[in-house]
Amino acid sequence: MSEINTPPARSTFRCFMDGLRAYTRVAGTLTRHKLWHYLLLPAIVSLVISTGLIIAMFIAGGNIAGWVDAKVNLDTVWLDKLVTYSAGILAFVAMLIGFFFLHKHIVIVALSPFLGRLAENIIRASEGEEPTPTLSTTQSIRRAAHINIRSVIFVEARFVGYGLIDFPLEYRGFTVAESIQYSKGHRAESTGIGTGYILLMLIPVVGWMLAPTFGTAAGTIKTLDELKRSRPKTQA
Repeated sequence: MSEINTPPARSTFRCFMDGLRAYTRVAGTLTRHKLWHYLLLPAIVSLVISTGLIIAMFIAGGNIAGWVDAKVNLDTVWLDKLVTYSAGILAFVAMLIGFFFLHKHIVIVALSPFLGRLAENIIRASEGEEPTPTLSTTQSIRRAAHINIRSVIFVEARFVGYGLIDFPLEYRGFTVAESIQYSKGHRAESTGIGTGYILLMLIPVVGWMLAPTFGTAAGTIKTLDELKRSRPKTQA
């Protein structure tokens, strides 16, 4: 049976800060359990995805500008160029806004098999459990897509956090519905974890490389803490 319990009452701000502070424990956890190598592949893939999206936006902006230039022919040369360049710039800005909203979710979904494996190994190292993955790579990506697509239409930081804490819950055998139920009971912690991830993703290159692994590790560390707090104490 999945461990879904309501944690003892704490202030929303304290829970938020607990989620955010989980990032300060990531480096120590990865070092202690010798898991830094799990950073490499997600970092490279995240950088490739991020760079590819930006290049695609530049190309799309140029194509839109070219399309407008072919369709609009004004007698005044400078005005004709202004319209063309403005169309390209506005298209790029619109795509850039979409990039900031969707980028973080795309990376989590694409890296879900690797990030799920990281969560498993942190749990194994912390609690001595053997890995018992229940989902194939395709199923893991589908599950991450379900969680993160749902997240896009709600509050950004909170639901990014939901996506990150789902990895240890997946390993613990939680269904998607149970994971969502758990996350709703830990909204403030999820928001803190999601905020840390978003802040890292705002840092070009280095942040794109570190955010997926650090976000997953922070989410796993904090989820383990909360699951331990919610377990009934064994009678002496």
